[in-house]
Amino acid sequence: MIQLPKKRGRAGAGAAYIDDNAFLRGGLAIMGMAALLVFSLKVAPMLFNSYSFQPHGMCYLWQPNLVALQVGSDALIGLAYVSISATLAYLVYKTRHDIPFQWVFIAFGIFIIACAATHFLEIWTLWNATYWLSGSMKLITAAASVATAIALPLLLPKVYAIVEVAKASNERKQQLESAHQELEVLYAKSKELDELKANFFANVSHELRTPLTLILGPIRTLLTEGQLTSKQERNLAVAERNALILLKHVNDLLDISKVEAGYMETTYEDIDLTRLLQECMTPFEALAQERQITVTLESPESILTQGDSGKLQRIFLNLLSNAFKFTPAGGRVRCASRKAGGRGIVMIQDSGPGVQPALRTAIFERFRQGDSDAAQYSSGTGLGLAIVKEFVELHAGTVMVSEAPGGGALFTVDLPLVTPVNSMVQASILSAQVREKSASHFPVERSRGQQWYSPMDIPALQEGEDTNPLVLIIDDNPEVAYLIAETLAPMYRIATAHNGKEGLEQALRLEPDLILCDIMMPVMSGDLFVSQARTHSKLALTPILVLSARTDNQVPLQLLRTGAQDYLAKPFFPEELRVRAANLIALHQVRRVLQQEVAQQNLNIAELAGEVTLRKRESEQMVLALQTSETNFRELANSMPQIVWTAGPDGALDYYNQRWFEYTGMTYEQTQGWGWELVLHPDDRQKCFDIWHQAVQTGRMYEIEYRFKRASDGTYRWHLGRAFPARDSSGKIYKWFGTGTDIDDRKRIEVAFRAMEERKDLFLSMASHELKTPLTSLKVFTHIMLKMLQQDVRPEPVRYLTKMDTQINKLIKLIAELLDISRVQTGKLVLAEEYFDSDTFVQDVVDMTQHTSPAHPIAITGVIQRQIYGDKDRLGQVLINLLTNAIKFSPAPGSIEVIVTTDQKQVTFGVRDHGIGIPQDQQALIFERFYRVYGDRDTKYPGLGIGLYIAFEIVQRHGGRIWVESVEGHGATFFFSIPLDRKAPDAETPTHVQQEGIAAS
Repeated sequence: MIQLPKKRGRAGAGAAYIDDNAFLRGGLAIMGMAALLVFSLKVAPMLFNSYSFQPHGMCYLWQPNLVALQVGSDALIGLAYVSISATLAYLVYKTRHDIPFQWVFIAFGIFIIACAATHFLEIWTLWNATYWLSGSMKLITAAASVATAIALPLLLPKVYAIVEVAKASNERKQQLESAHQELEVLYAKSKELDELKANFFANVSHELRTPLTLILGPIRTLLTEGQLTSKQERNLAVAERNALILLKHVNDLLDISKVEAGYMETTYEDIDLTRLLQECMTPFEALAQERQITVTLESPESILTQGDSGKLQRIFLNLLSNAFKFTPAGGRVRCASRKAGGRGIVMIQDSGPGVQPALRTAIFERFRQGDSDAAQYSSGTGLGLAIVKEFVELHAGTVMVSEAPGGGALFTVDLPLVTPVNSMVQASILSAQVREKSASHFPVERSRGQQWYSPMDIPALQEGEDTNPLVLIIDDNPEVAYLIAETLAPMYRIATAHNGKEGLEQALRLEPDLILCDIMMPVMSGDLFVSQARTHSKLALTPILVLSARTDNQVPLQLLRTGAQDYLAKPFFPEELRVRAANLIALHQVRRVLQQEVAQQNLNIAELAGEVTLRKRESEQMVLALQTSETNFRELANSMPQIVWTAGPDGALDYYNQRWFEYTGMTYEQTQGWGWELVLHPDDRQKCFDIWHQAVQTGRMYEIEYRFKRASDGTYRWHLGRAFPARDSSGKIYKWFGTGTDIDDRKRIEVAFRAMEERKDLFLSMASHELKTPLTSLKVFTHIMLKMLQQDVRPEPVRYLTKMDTQINKLIKLIAELLDISRVQTGKLVLAEEYFDSDTFVQDVVDMTQHTSPAHPIAITGVIQRQIYGDKDRLGQVLINLLTNAIKFSPAPGSIEVIVTTDQKQVTFGVRDHGIGIPQDQQALIFERFYRVYGDRDTKYPGLGIGLYIAFEIVQRHGGRIWVESVEGHGATFFFSIPLDRKAPDAETPTHVQQEGIAAS
């Protein structure tokens, strides 16, 4: 129903209200007056009197054609009028609660009925001369006509209002149609992204698992052939174990991605749960014997069920791995299975620290690792229990954790014994022997600090006459500690510690010449160790080299700020570690001398005091000059929606605008000096005081977020407080001007977004650590084995290890690209910029690429001798990516050309090949994330579709652009340009942090 505003008209100086029904009453009054007039003249008896009059028919001479014409036309008009009146009456009745202007329709209906009556009377008067009756009806019709004519103009404003409402309704309809079209476009884009995501999962599965297959295959071949020394066999076993751990992490990530995308399928077959549980316990027998853990299986009967054997095996292996990870030495692991009302119950219990009640649901979420006390003793990505939950729910089952009798955690899996309705059950796909073989390859992960090596394997600390420098290695992974010790042992004495707390005690006792430590360690982390070590005078000058798989650019910078001298990312080469260690030890003594000389400097306090006095006098003069403009400032401040305040040089507030008093409800007397602390949130007071005092003391701009109490409802709302100092000509502060802006709504959004970003950053950090730590062992042991087999006359072992090294490099490059995508998405891709020569840069990249791809000759065209300011490693990554693509899509021995040109504004690099080319309609899409040119070439040229996307982001962050020129079937030329007007900032250049650039690629 349309509600129209009632109008008010002007009458002289006043306004009279026009009632909607006034028009109807006026019309009826006019018609009533006319009828009264007729009757008052005593003409009522004359209405049906036809005496002395002739009927109209006589005027027509009763000609049949003329009579028929008059009767027919009047009858049709009268019937039409009756029909119109009946329609209006029906419309008003049906819409009496919704339609506006009901009285207009009623009046118009009366008018139409009266008109109909006049026409019917015209027919009557053809034969009956009742002209008084006909005239009276015409008088009534005239009265209704006059009333309608008067009422219609007064309705125009309301009609205009209806038209405006209709226009607004039409505009809203157009907006809805536009929004609908946008939703259709977004839906189509969403479907396209789902398809790209599905293709990406398939490509990732191939690109990650293929290198691991080529690593594990040669290792297993060398181990089974024998003829290896005990040291060689042990190193290969470590490499195989870390490769299996890496494969498990890859499988976990891919399974979670498949579940999230809805591509995980379940294949049902007949399985014996008890037998499957026994097979899954086999890989843990050696670990149980080594750590003296009592393992029991309570299953009085065979439990036949229908399910996916592979997924059920993953469920039991993950739960058993979790139980052994948290069970201490000498503890107990209990497994049990039973039937209960058509369902199978499997229970796995440990005697570890257990799970807090508040976390018993959260630990099944992705990337969760329990509370911080338990998580610091365990490794992993936090996906194991999430996969358990997803796989159990795929079987329409449930999983829960509770407190075990006697302490520890009890995981209970409840599965239906029969498949859901309409599900097909296949014959058993894998035999028990095959499943047991698959379970035996499951990598048994240990909690942090559990040793694979015995203490005798790590070189012991040598004391006495040996004067070699002492190196302290702090790492919770004994395999990594062993590798570092073996690398440095020939030149240095070695001491080891398994966590930050133990390392700090060792460092204070031994006072080593160099400390190497990891970041992610139990008890005390690496960054906390660095900050704690710098608080002790004995370790103030000791160089600290941090080794970690975390490659976030902010982590090395933070460690360098807190006192670390260098940072080396895993995986690393032994030669690089030896060089960095030698440099740090060599600079150790020089730093001590420089530290002593710096301590001899002194300040002239008397001169400084005189300068302060002079500045104070100048400040007082400036305050007097500014008092004349204080009134104008306060008027301006009172008109602003923000809280505005001023303070003296000592920090005491002396003015608030009107907005402050409206918001806080305080009086002027209450706010003097430091009265504002009364409405400040208790949790924010100390921080606010500290930052404000620091700003007052240093004269720097003040900025902080805090909560003020609102007087209207007593709630605390977030405000952004800012203040800047006003200085006189001598630089002395004479006044502080500040504002407080309500940012509570924005703050709530930021808090939610920050929580999501922290979870994502934590996952990236864990994923980087868990993926790169096994690669460190693989890379180092491969190099060690190659050196050991240099004198071996057999070509096969060397060939296998060379292939392994190639695949490891591919895997490192792939992980670096995936982490680069995460950095780009989170805005954490930081550039380490410097000036470098363009020609040397191109020659180095070409030499490196030519060495790895000798079948494709690479020629350089152009020598420009330009200095470029940018991240040399990242731009090298772009050029290597373009060269790699050119080689990949060019038939051997096709040549590759690198083109370098320049003008006054930019330097342009180009890579030209003679390969398959790129279709015109796909050239604008190849720089999008995960996009690949699809067609017959798909099966021949593998890839993830992320290299050109990373190249595009790197070039854009340098202010340049990247593009392609290609004709399908005739090769392609990729160009990227870097502007020459980019210059280094005037401030001191930040410490260069090693990034994954040319070397990593």
